[in-house]
Amino acid sequence: MARLSLAKTRAIYATADGREAYRRKKEEGDHRVIEWRWATGLLFGALPFEPECFHFGRGRPLRRPPTARNAYEFGFDNGGRLCVVRRWAGEHVPADETFYEWGDDRVVSFAYNVGGVELLNTRVHLLFEGKVARAWSVAIRGDYIHRFAYQDGLVTQIRMKLSREPAERVYAIVRRGNDVVRITCKQAERESLTWTLPSNFKQEWFVRPGERREAKP
Repeated sequence: MARLSLAKTRAIYATADGREAYRRKKEEGDHRVIEWRWATGLLFGALPFEPECFHFGRGRPLRRPPTARNAYEFGFDNGGRLCVVRRWAGEHVPADETFYEWGDDRVVSFAYNVGGVELLNTRVHLLFEGKVARAWSVAIRGDYIHRFAYQDGLVTQIRMKLSREPAERVYAIVRRGNDVVRITCKQAERESLTWTLPSNFKQEWFVRPGERREAKP
């Protein structure tokens, strides 16, 4: 497993800041897309359970390009890999964009606000046997680290440490068979948070290399 760290992620962040870097990554990312999908909110991503970890709603698939504020579109390449995530402020007006670059043992994402004025986040996802084992994020609102535990190929626990918080968050993934039914978040000196996922939440929507995407409207 490659040796990565927040320091190395900060170095990657530094190389991607600025409008010229944004323009280049946007051009490369959009060029690789052969299929677009749409949703009411964040649905696909490289980080397992990202909406749940950051406490915002998971999107629902849409049949056609969105026109509503805060809807999303997702671009995939010919290998089924996520290349572009774009959140819309309104019809034809993007609010922010994320571009993914895939390697043999890692996925690096770069999130920009509209027009590339600011690099919001750079995240390095380390892959082990095709799954995200750790992720390091450098963001304007603080840095953070994710660690993932698996059983039978499925995520069972997520440990998340934010630089601005003294204690890490621990997310327990509760399943019935292969289906996720509940996620519990615990953090020292805070009350536990528990939420139940909808009955149609049948799989994890993060995308691995070559994985087929079965989310349908």
